[in-house]
Amino acid sequence: MAKHAEAVKVDYDNWCRCCAFYEFDDNRGILCGITREKPAFGAECATFEYDANRDRKSSTTAVKSRIKNNRKKMFGVALFWAAFSANLIIFTVTLMVSGIALAIMALGAFLYLRWKLQEIRLAATVHTRDMLEKN
Repeated sequence: MAKHAEAVKVDYDNWCRCCAFYEFDDNRGILCGITREKPAFGAECATFEYDANRDRKSSTTAVKSRIKNNRKKMFGVALFWAAFSANLIIFTVTLMVSGIALAIMALGAFLYLRWKLQEIRLAATVHTRDMLEKN
């Protein structure tokens, strides 16, 4: 079964990726497809079988890994923009309510001053008329 006869210093990552039984688990890492355990062989694996399609599989695994990482990044970006938008809406509504309240207070002060000015003008007109009638 073992076609790779020469003894090699074991680099499980590179060695096992060439094997037809290579599996990868997100939680446990590299696994042997036969034993469902992490590789623990010495110089060479007794069940190693070279996989001719390894380039295609490794590129597929790399694409899947990139998609998974991009999903995590996209979730973070979406979460950031959701929080940012919520804060922006809350800030805008608060600012609008404060602005409307300030405008109402300013209108009240304007109307009060206008009424007082009319009262002063009326009093001045009455006073002037009384002065003219006395003379």
